[in-house]
Amino acid sequence: MSTLKLNRRTFLQTSASAAALLVVNPLRAMEAPKISLTETSINRKNMSNLRGVQIGTITYSYRDQSNRAGDLLLYALAGGVGSVELMADGAETFAGNPGTLDLNSAAVKRTLEKFRQLGKLFRQQGVDIHILKYSPHPGMSREQLEYVYSACAAIGAAGLTTEMDVNGGKVVGPIAEKYGKYVIFHNHGQPSEANFPGFDAYLRDSKAAMLNFDAGHYFGFTGNNPCDVIREYHDRIFSIHMKDKTGPKHARPNQNMPWGQGETPIAEMLQLLAENGKKQDWPKHVDIELEYPVPEGSTPVEEVAKCMEYCRNVLK
Repeated sequence: MSTLKLNRRTFLQTSASAAALLVVNPLRAMEAPKISLTETSINRKNMSNLRGVQIGTITYSYRDQSNRAGDLLLYALAGGVGSVELMADGAETFAGNPGTLDLNSAAVKRTLEKFRQLGKLFRQQGVDIHILKYSPHPGMSREQLEYVYSACAAIGAAGLTTEMDVNGGKVVGPIAEKYGKYVIFHNHGQPSEANFPGFDAYLRDSKAAMLNFDAGHYFGFTGNNPCDVIREYHDRIFSIHMKDKTGPKHARPNQNMPWGQGETPIAEMLQLLAENGKKQDWPKHVDIELEYPVPEGSTPVEEVAKCMEYCRNVLK
């Protein structure tokens, strides 16, 4: 894979083989983590870096199409997307399953080399894999956690996204720290629940614990302005999932809508991030998550491109 050309045949063959500014909460347990992002530093020349905000997408957006890694890269390029949160199944179609968790085995070494090749392949075409969604959780064995973070390091991602678990920082955090990576917690409707312990509960046990703040879900379930969360937790948010939704008081509450037709304050959030884009401890990654129904005659690739154009218009 020393010379890689962007054409469909090559990719198919390769893939197949393989609140206003709040007073700092006294419960905040630690300062912003100081973890090397290796090959995931922001490249301001990236085709979708807009005023210092890196707009990308989670490859879940293309879930109704092929999940082969080469196809996912082509989809991103077609939509002007310069970074992706790569779903693990897309990576595994390329790297394969080694059949063992022994990091010293030849099989695992071959698989990790494939992960390295995949990260290089994307970067050579101008698309960064800043997150790998491998969903590490406390129920995994030490061997499983070591393996998924080895894959994260090999592909060149900053960390692994996973669902919110109050024990995640305590169990997964030390492994993430060992590899200089993050464990990044994704929210759904938990902040609207009466027993929600607060975001601090997920962050206090490890400096490697960060948030993948889903602003759409947060607004759709609570009706509160996501900018308030971004201001308070800016130093513990690695990435933001962006989608347009109706609020809980709408006649059709918490519905996914084409961008600009919902009530999520997307433009306000993007402007807030851009205004603070030169500050190192503010989030730089915003990922489009396409969840509204794709209109007849269109494709997920075209709809992601429309969302990207929405961002460009806001941040031009």
